[in-house]
Amino acid sequence: MRTPLLIAASGLFALLGSCSQVFEITPRMIDGRLTFVDERVPDRCVSSVTVMKMDSAQAPDEPDDRWRERTTAWVDHGGYGCDDRLPLVYGQPLKGTGSGNPDNAFGPRPLETGVIYLAAIGSGADAEAGVTFRLLSDGRVENLGPVDPGAGAAP
Repeated sequence: MRTPLLIAASGLFALLGSCSQVFEITPRMIDGRLTFVDERVPDRCVSSVTVMKMDSAQAPDEPDDRWRERTTAWVDHGGYGCDDRLPLVYGQPLKGTGSGNPDNAFGPRPLETGVIYLAAIGSGADAEAGVTFRLLSDGRVENLGPVDPGAGAAP
């Protein structure tokens, strides 16, 4: 299970672009809403966010765009002007002017209990963070740990 997770995470970070700095985000339930926070820099700028299912294998004959559509829960781009900052509530629209291709914005879709998700957040043009998590049936969120954007697939 770990190898497909790393392959998917590597592909997701490739979509975000090549970044030189890595920071950590933590998923938390705050006032009953899934919220992503940075313990070290609580008001870090947010330029992009992607949340996708991590336990949905791609069928050998399934086109990449169809698989992404089926597994993606939320994608948004806010631009590099620091109009958006952490903490970031799941589904909160980014206010920035957009970067890359704003037509790629998607969702947010409701998250499913028990499903493993990967959240990737970009900060400016050179920093990114990733974390895996799942929602529990009692309303809590389980942090499954950070994903290193620079990690490749395990051999």
